[in-house]
Amino acid sequence: MASDGPVSVSGDGEYATPQGASPTQAGTYYWVAAYSGDSNNKEAKSGCADEPVVIGSVPVPPPAVHALAAQVISGLAAPHGPAACVARTTPVFVTGRQIVSATFYLDGRKVKTLTKADKTGRYGIKVKAGKLRFGVHRVTVVVVYAPSSQTKPKTLRVLIFRCRPPRPKFTG
Repeated sequence: MASDGPVSVSGDGEYATPQGASPTQAGTYYWVAAYSGDSNNKEAKSGCADEPVVIGSVPVPPPAVHALAAQVISGLAAPHGPAACVARTTPVFVTGRQIVSATFYLDGRKVKTLTKADKTGRYGIKVKAGKLRFGVHRVTVVVVYAPSSQTKPKTLRVLIFRCRPPRPKFTG
């Protein structure tokens, strides 16, 4: 319950309380007017129950989004390797943006970790296919991105095929 007043009344009309009482919290309010009386009039009290005043909650503005948040550049990487059978040294590399490091594994064994790209923007190794057994070999690359990119580390895969040399046809 809140109260404000008194208000000097000199006749019929609209009047405002001295401090301009106005509820601010959400809820339903009923105005009650009270008259203390004088020598010519009796005391009176009226409730305006038929005219409730409903105060709604003030909508909370959404949090301000900084302009920098819209400029976050996500990390990106793409693996590159041979597309056919290889017999010689072959490059396997990763290109992308926001890369901090690239760790290369050949058939599950760690080969190298690179933290800087070469002059062409590649993070890569050379695989000596001649020293591998015949068959399929898997190169796995774990790429770690800059913290500002808000990108989780990714695992990329490249297959290297070492084929048997063709057998010569019998000419005899």
